[in-house]
Amino acid sequence: MIQIIEEACTLITKRVQKNPVLLLISGGVDSTVVAALLLKALDPDQVHLMYMDTGLMRKDETKSVKASLERLGVKNLHIIHCEDEFLKALKGIDDPEAKRKIIGDLFITIQERETARLALSGKTTLMDAEKVHVLYNGLDAAAFDAPCAAASPGFRDGTAVLVLGSAGRLTTQKGQQYLLHMSRSLLNAGVRHRLVLAGEGERKAELAALAARLGLDDAVLFTGFLEDMAPFWKSIDMFVLSSLWEGFGYVLAEALLAVKPVIAFDGNSMPEVVRDGETGTLLPPPGPGEEDSSVGRRLAGAVRGLMETPERAARMARAGRAFCEQTFDQKRCMDALHDLLWPEYVHGA
Repeated sequence: MIQIIEEACTLITKRVQKNPVLLLISGGVDSTVVAALLLKALDPDQVHLMYMDTGLMRKDETKSVKASLERLGVKNLHIIHCEDEFLKALKGIDDPEAKRKIIGDLFITIQERETARLALSGKTTLMDAEKVHVLYNGLDAAAFDAPCAAASPGFRDGTAVLVLGSAGRLTTQKGQQYLLHMSRSLLNAGVRHRLVLAGEGERKAELAALAARLGLDDAVLFTGFLEDMAPFWKSIDMFVLSSLWEGFGYVLAEALLAVKPVIAFDGNSMPEVVRDGETGTLLPPPGPGEEDSSVGRRLAGAVRGLMETPERAARMARAGRAFCEQTFDQKRCMDALHDLLWPEYVHGA
């Protein structure tokens, strides 16, 4: 056994050299053994351990894991408290398979988010800041504009009522229940409107049932999956995204290209796509224990705020289009990637 440990440490030292290492640790046997090997083979300053407290563990388990790792000599232990995110995502979910999928997807999302945060914070040695480059997904504005210009507003019913739109998979991540409560709040305030929800997903029946309980049969339209989104963009007056997190928020960028006033939550990647007060409106994400109806009222308040200041809404929509063209233009993004990979070559040479 001693020989195996020494051989493993030699291999780790040879592979890692002086570079930092980040290990996602659960507190279980396997990851703890790996952490012990890293700490034995390397300078403890090189080793960063990330532990995610999901709120689903045994009582005081986080304290126990922390104490065990400190006994191993860890110097850089990053404990991520994400209990609220997990418990919120699992609220009302009874099916075991659905729970497992939500936990797995959210675990990966938070791990990626926190790894990026640690690497870019300047407070760790995980990554040389000069080697970090942000390259956004590129959008072809001309290819987006052409079908939109030719489309008819197929999701308007011929009246002048406000049409709100949202697009995305019908999943817990996307938080469409907040939009339904928003719709109810708007109706309670006397705001006639139509809410168009584009997308398919495992929550379709659940969301349809909620819409019925809230008395939204005449106000909400579930379109299902749309192969062609152009009629959707041509139909709506505002775009409201209720996602709790996004990788890039591609649909937000498309909403900006469509010159629509945008409302979303101020979390994850959304502020990189929407500049609050400049190109759209960002609201605080749902708080711990906040009722869905309360979140819906806040979204409804943002909608009414834009309705009451149409010139401001139009100005932000125009600014959003300009920002999108400048930041997410496909050619600009590809040129930036080219310059990063092949700095010695000139474009077009």
